[in-house]
Amino acid sequence: DVGSELNAESCWLIHAGTKTEDSTLKTSGGRVAAVVSKGKTPENARNGAYNALKHVNFDGVQYRQDIGSHKEI
Repeated sequence: DVGSELNAESCWLIHAGTKTEDSTLKTSGGRVAAVVSKGKTPENARNGAYNALKHVNFDGVQYRQDIGSHKEI
């Protein structure tokens, strides 16, 4: 289940490498989705995207945890 409970006003699920099976969005493997969020600040948008990820579930799901962070090198 790739996700269907995202708030359409502030979050979007962009997907590829997916198919609909029994009315459910399924993955076919690889990098299949991006969650995009908007907010009043970059931190709000980042938090919104990571909160939306709670609704993206499939076997082997992995995601980056550094997007939008301001870590010094």
